[in-house]
Amino acid sequence: MKKLRSLGIISTLCALLLCIGLFFGCNTDTDPLVYEDRGENYAVKATNTDITGDITIPAEYDGKPVILAEGAFKGCTKITSVTISEGIKAIPIYAFADCCPNVINIPVSVTSIGLYAFNESGYKINYSGTKEQFRKIGNQTSISTNPYNKITCTDGTFKN
Repeated sequence: MKKLRSLGIISTLCALLLCIGLFFGCNTDTDPLVYEDRGENYAVKATNTDITGDITIPAEYDGKPVILAEGAFKGCTKITSVTISEGIKAIPIYAFADCCPNVINIPVSVTSIGLYAFNESGYKINYSGTKEQFRKIGNQTSISTNPYNKITCTDGTFKN
């Protein structure tokens, strides 16, 4: 009887430790992005300003289109590169303010860049359209006139 009671206590403790380990130690949700459901689309932003590494912003999440939230990556100084997927149409105000990743890849589907979206200088931008296409969207902000930004298009480097 004592052995059965001890075995029951040990089994209960093992099950409890397993549950605690699963709850605290096995969280595989490491997505640096947060998606806010706005009905017809999801607005994406950084989980916090401490995210690091290379970030890819998908064009779709959970079957809905993705848009960048205003200030989506503001203050995220540890990001090394950002790739915006084809299908995203706009980079809103303050999207990458105080961020300055080494490289930003912008697809030709982006037709609008908000004011102060890139308020730092020294960006290396790879744009998947022509210089003329970038001029149309880049002239809305100071990004295309800042001499410290390097903007590479499919037909060459954008000259400020």
